[in-house]
Amino acid sequence: SLWLALHRLGYETYGLHVSPGIKEWEFSRKSLEICQRFSERIGRPLIVFNLKEEFGYSIGEIARGTGRKDVCSVCGTFKRYIMNRVCRENGFKVVATGHNLDDESALLLSNMLRWEVGYLGRQHPVLPEESGFARKVKPFCFFTEKETVSYAIVNNIEFMETGCPNSKTATSKLFKRALAILEHEMPGTKLRFY
Repeated sequence: SLWLALHRLGYETYGLHVSPGIKEWEFSRKSLEICQRFSERIGRPLIVFNLKEEFGYSIGEIARGTGRKDVCSVCGTFKRYIMNRVCRENGFKVVATGHNLDDESALLLSNMLRWEVGYLGRQHPVLPEESGFARKVKPFCFFTEKETVSYAIVNNIEFMETGCPNSKTATSKLFKRALAILEHEMPGTKLRFY
């Protein structure tokens, strides 16, 4: 959805697909194929970064090697590193991600409950370029997940309808559910909170 919106606004965009090598449900292969078809549809290049080819290990193997049960946090760390690396290596000015209000408010709640002051300070919609990190923007941070999916449906954008099989134990799901309950009872809670 974000790639199409930026493309329609006239930005010269490149897509980035990070393939973590998730075998369950052939998740990585299917998501890559969807990205490739969309890249062809809008006539913009897609950069593919395959963890197994680049580092010799899939994300599951890397997580097991670190002794972490939470594959999601390891995957997120690698994806942030890869996005920054690809941006720097290609001379791009900014990394734009499709994080939405549900993502951002759940992360904010998580960071507040854990009192992760360092992370709280880096959760802005725009992060400037500094200390070797590329500039980052989150243009969809005020749109809900439902609005983002609706945009995809209206514009015939194919997407993965199932979540990552590794995310079954992700704590972000719990925070999203908690905020969804509050949002249902008090509409606008997520936006006000964020």
